Amino acid sequence: MNKSINSTNVNNEKRTIRALKGLGPLDTCRTAFKELRILTVVGLYIQETILYTIKSGQARTGDGHSYNTRHRSNFLLNQHHLSLFERKPSYRGAMFFNIPPESLRRLPEKNFKASLRNWLLERPIYTIQEFVQCRTHNF
Repeated sequence: MNKSINSTNVNNEKRTIRALKGLGPLDTCRTAFKELRILTVVGLYIQETILYTIKSGQARTGDGHSYNTRHRSNFLLNQHHLSLFERKPSYRGAMFFNIPPESLRRLPEKNFKASLRNWLLERPIYTIQEFVQCRTHNF
């Protein structure tokens, strides 16, 4: 997990949301995040790394050929030998970009940012692991 995004930051964020909405300590904050239309810290990190990756012009799966394949819009995830490589914003952004639904990933860049934000607002995410599991659970 990123050192700047830790459980203390998430707990402070939840505490603030509970104060804004008048929730008790055991009440869930997920609906409050949706109602207030506020991204979690992790959601904001995910959004910014995806947008960075798009602007950096990294290679996509369909760049090497002209075939209309199913995952053409996905970013390539480079092979690597060190886990340190996985912490790079370029790698994380590519990995995060490949998780949302295909309909979202195929949008033009000018519409993508607002659609991604709305998609993340509907899914208050507290951890990066939770977001990565979205792919398997259709979250």
